[in-house]
Amino acid sequence: MKLFFPLLCCLIFFSTTLIAQNIKWNSNPVIAHRGAWKKKNLPENSIAALKEAIRLHCYGAEFDVHQTKDGVLVVNHDDDFKGMVIANTTYNELKKFPLSNGERLPTLKSYLKEGKKQGKTKLILEIKLIKNPAQMREVTAAVVAMVHQLKAQQWVEYISFSYAAMQQVLELNSSATVAYLNGDVTADKLKQDGFSGADY
Repeated sequence: MKLFFPLLCCLIFFSTTLIAQNIKWNSNPVIAHRGAWKKKNLPENSIAALKEAIRLHCYGAEFDVHQTKDGVLVVNHDDDFKGMVIANTTYNELKKFPLSNGERLPTLKSYLKEGKKQGKTKLILEIKLIKNPAQMREVTAAVVAMVHQLKAQQWVEYISFSYAAMQQVLELNSSATVAYLNGDVTADKLKQDGFSGADY
């Protein structure tokens, strides 16, 4: 009897642990920040990092959009690429310098086209903050126009540190999913303005 009780407790604990492990903890949505790049040492925000996020069945692949001097929307985190300020450089100049895996700096067009080849992973599109309000409006309009031109609305969710940009997205497409990246607006205000929420 003395041996049976501890054995029974161990079996109960082991069974409970197995049941707990069957809880679908991995059903939590995972968004690959700048794509799924780290494990395979891929360039951030690259098409390869997007493909890896899709292969892993991530809920979304986050990426960042800037506009070049000649109006091409490109995918890159920082506002410079290889030491060149994107807003002051043409796309032809930027694409002379490959990413570490040989890819060219992706355009928004090429990124969206790749993302549309599958049906599960969302494209979490960050419109990068521009201090000049007029330029911010211009880039936001161009981004939404490109999404609509490629009929990619069902794949794209928008985020930005610019509250005005997210409001503009909703003006251009009232059914868009938008989230604000700064923590300086209340949940009530976000809801009132039609935002899906805050993104941190």
